[in-house]
Amino acid sequence: MPEGDTTPAVATDGSNRGWSLLPKASLSVPRWDPAPGVDATQRPLSINADANAKASHYAACGASTAAAHAAAALPPLASAFFGSVRTIMESYEASQKEPESATGADEPASCEAQLSCARDTARAGGQLDERNISGAVCGAHGVPVRGLFMSSPAHEHFGQYSATVAVALALLPLLAVFVLDINCQFSKHLWRTLPLWAVRLRFYIDWLHAKAGHNLECQLAFNAMFGEGLGRLFGEGIEQLWAGLKPVFRVQRYEALPHRLVTLELALLHFASSKYSRFCELLAHSFRHAQRRKTQLQSELAGLLQRARELDFDVDPAADFQLADQAPLKLTTAQLYVKKLAAKDVYVSLTSSGGGAVIAGLDSSTGRALAVQVNDPSFMPKLEGELATLRGKLGIQGDDWLPSSDEYKVGRQGSCRGGQGRDGLGGGGGDS
Repeated sequence: MPEGDTTPAVATDGSNRGWSLLPKASLSVPRWDPAPGVDATQRPLSINADANAKASHYAACGASTAAAHAAAALPPLASAFFGSVRTIMESYEASQKEPESATGADEPASCEAQLSCARDTARAGGQLDERNISGAVCGAHGVPVRGLFMSSPAHEHFGQYSATVAVALALLPLLAVFVLDINCQFSKHLWRTLPLWAVRLRFYIDWLHAKAGHNLECQLAFNAMFGEGLGRLFGEGIEQLWAGLKPVFRVQRYEALPHRLVTLELALLHFASSKYSRFCELLAHSFRHAQRRKTQLQSELAGLLQRARELDFDVDPAADFQLADQAPLKLTTAQLYVKKLAAKDVYVSLTSSGGGAVIAGLDSSTGRALAVQVNDPSFMPKLEGELATLRGKLGIQGDDWLPSSDEYKVGRQGSCRGGQGRDGLGGGGGDS
């Protein structure tokens, strides 16, 4: 691969400070290019990064051997995966005028989860001289990325990930997505300190971490499951790597530092080789799973369209899906009344004979959400109360409007444009 220089000149205002750090460390891994014919928008190049504190090292173990290696200035015995990230990190931290808090304390909080790291200037102390290792794997296949691993003498901190981004962008000029379990905070840090790097990336959180440790607003903004072109990501490939290296972590903390590095290098090489050896099997399995899922979704969609036709809803399956606006259009009283009537009809239909089978046939979050609401004893009384209020506002003394009436048709046109309410049965919305 050609080694063309993509490092821009350093701006005098410091807006792209950090690029000047790259020439201070050799980047021995050749640049990567995507396979021919790969659509970058549907298959963006991505990496999944993280740090693991279980890969720590006791300072007293192998101290004499480590000192002898340092005194003789011996090169590392192996340096495929552990490359220049640590050198970049140390240069980056030295360039900081003031210590940066990795919690983003100077930024408005966007997530209720307790997410924190040490400050970039934190250092090891006590029994440990190395507190964690960090690294990254390919987002699509979970293979460890050469050159992106480092051992840190400090607690996990944003300096590690800033250096990882620096080296990753140098090795992978087409890198588009950076996945990290604390990206709702780290992305703000990078935009504030190194915006020239941040503008080249999209930031997301691993699937499991997003659902388990972040609030709904944060998930909608950062969950990689919702990112364009990221549906085929591994999701939690870095966690699979840590799980595979767990037996090695128990051994390496007692080795001399030079020997520890060799142990970790060999373990990463073995893990990567096992991934490569099963590529064809993995791709075939993924294809079969995708085909089964496609068939299942097509069957579910057909059932939902049939149900919509029975309820006289006009649904165009070929139309582009769009999320509701942040501030939905207010419905008139008549439109809201018709919407509540439709919700009542759906509820009655689902709770009647055979309705349970329809819900049970929906093997998805939609079916589970409907089942919860159908079994909610407070749903129907609340809906009837809302209808009574709307009847009074509209002056309806007798029976409700029939679907064949002109009033119902006019109200239905506006309520259908308003979209489905939050309750899933179309009963949401606010009065005007």
